Amino acid sequence: DKQITEVLTAVAKHYVVGRQIRPGHPAMSNPDDVYYPIDGGDQYERGLPIVKLLIDGGAPNSELYVWGFLCAFMTNDYDLAETYRNKAKEAGAFDAVTMGAARSEQNDTQAGLNKNLARLVESCLENFDEYRVLWQKEAEIRAAEAKADNLPRVKLTTTKGEIVVELFENEAPQSVANFLTLVKQGWYDGSPFHRVLPMFMAQGGAKTDDGQGGPGYTIRCECYRPDYRRHFRGTLSMAHAGRDTGNSQFFLTFVPTAHLNGRHTAFGRVIEGMEVLGDLQHRSTMHEQNAPKADKIIKAEVLRDRGHAYT
Repeated sequence: DKQITEVLTAVAKHYVVGRQIRPGHPAMSNPDDVYYPIDGGDQYERGLPIVKLLIDGGAPNSELYVWGFLCAFMTNDYDLAETYRNKAKEAGAFDAVTMGAARSEQNDTQAGLNKNLARLVESCLENFDEYRVLWQKEAEIRAAEAKADNLPRVKLTTTKGEIVVELFENEAPQSVANFLTLVKQGWYDGSPFHRVLPMFMAQGGAKTDDGQGGPGYTIRCECYRPDYRRHFRGTLSMAHAGRDTGNSQFFLTFVPTAHLNGRHTAFGRVIEGMEVLGDLQHRSTMHEQNAPKADKIIKAEVLRDRGHAYT
């Protein structure tokens, strides 16, 4: 049915790509600045079943192959991602995304979003083979962690719902100790997700909506250890202003971020509430005067730890 196909295609695009909104917003004055308020996107688990249904049903939109590639890549299904990658190349869909971004004009209400999508596709294509190998190792580590079933867990109750993270104490003990200590002190209660950049990450841990306020100390980076963890979708990682300057701020990735591997300490991952992560209000501190109201962590609580002192 043509109308049902069009509706489902629109829903899939909203989940995977999103849309640009508030076309008169001052933060959208420069199409090269992609971090203005948009809604939708970064819901790859929700988008993939719809995209698969449409492709298997013979829907004529070649963009579906691009969206399918992104969904499969983000959810670590690299065989399916390769299938959609090959079909997208055959249909010229990747070229269409690139040309669409290049054609975006200053007055195009979707200009920044088009360029952001093109950059994400380029990054995924460039890092596909590397991440396929990295995922094999990561999957083995996660299987061993699941068998041991003793890693610390923290629940973040946010204004959009609950997110549960599991912490990599084995590879990042200092970062985990720091995070658990701050959670137990109530540091994160009421704190905002002050910087939420579509197709990238959500950053929190400061006290104000413009990203200010810290605990008054710094901790060392642990991303230089030989066993450091990589950044996949849903990774919890330390924010910093340079080596060994981390404190309370962290970020949760919407997508695999290869350029942060070995530069920021990945110390946990989302195990529940990935859909909540994708629903967080997009905003940038670059435009804090015009930025929408930030979503907040209402309460952070430790669900379990290993029973020893964390200092």
